Amino acid sequence: MSKKITFIVGQRRSGTSLVRAILGSHKDIYCPPNDWDILSLIEKLSIIDHKALKWDIDWKLYEESSFIFMNSLLENAYRNYKDKERVIKKPNYETRYEELKTIYKDIQLIYISRNPKSIVASRKYYPKGLQWNETDKHLFYDICSSIVFSYNTYEFIKEEGDIPIIKIKYENLVENPQKQIEEMCKFIGVEYYKELLNYTKEWQMTLDSSLLNSIDYSTIYMDSIDKWKNYLTLDEQNYIDILCKDIIKKENYT
Repeated sequence: MSKKITFIVGQRRSGTSLVRAILGSHKDIYCPPNDWDILSLIEKLSIIDHKALKWDIDWKLYEESSFIFMNSLLENAYRNYKDKERVIKKPNYETRYEELKTIYKDIQLIYISRNPKSIVASRKYYPKGLQWNETDKHLFYDICSSIVFSYNTYEFIKEEGDIPIIKIKYENLVENPQKQIEEMCKFIGVEYYKELLNYTKEWQMTLDSSLLNSIDYSTIYMDSIDKWKNYLTLDEQNYIDILCKDIIKKENYT
């Protein structure tokens, strides 16, 4: 087992949860639950209905709490899962790689990229609390700017060569999952086996609580690659083409 901690990073709605579900089904990988899964736990304890929270959240406080929560998960991993590789999903944390490197010393990153149009469409219609109308163009711009910043950060990390990093395209994972899963397993340092292609849709959270049920994750759907065409207007598509033109060109997105 290596001493590295592998972080699954990338934009929200890029496929990080899918990758986490796949890698988490590996017998030699410890992959703890998401921060948001804790809200599910709280809801099951009848403390609060996290769906009722919508998006009225102090995000600065959430991020600080999230970091503390992640630290506790990793400490738990060191104590109880010493024989497993540690992999943790943290969307957008590629932009905090300096902080991660300082705290955890020996890290590596799996960066998940996806067509910017798919990300925007997914964030526009899911979760429902993020739907917008014609007066919310600033949110549209902010998401595209975040996508560009994330991708530029990936390229910077790769060029610097200080932190091991690989890029997994969501579209390639959908079209040829075996090749992409094999690449990730090799990067982490675990054996690939064909059962990973049939990863369980039910993710068993690794918290010590009998009150927790499994969390359901979507499987790989071929139609997810072009699904954005059903949701984005032509003007929105053109707007994304302008804001994310370098990414679209480099990754051969349409």
